Amino acid sequence: MTVATFSESVSPKLLVKKSVIYQLKNTKSLLISS
Repeated sequence: MTVATFSESVSPKLLVKKSVIYQLKNTKSLLISS
């Protein structure tokens, strides 16, 4: 397994994880402000 294929298989999962965390932070701040 080369580094390129490893990063390609990992990065989509990381992006999804980051976007989910980002959305959770947004909804949390919205709930607090409302």
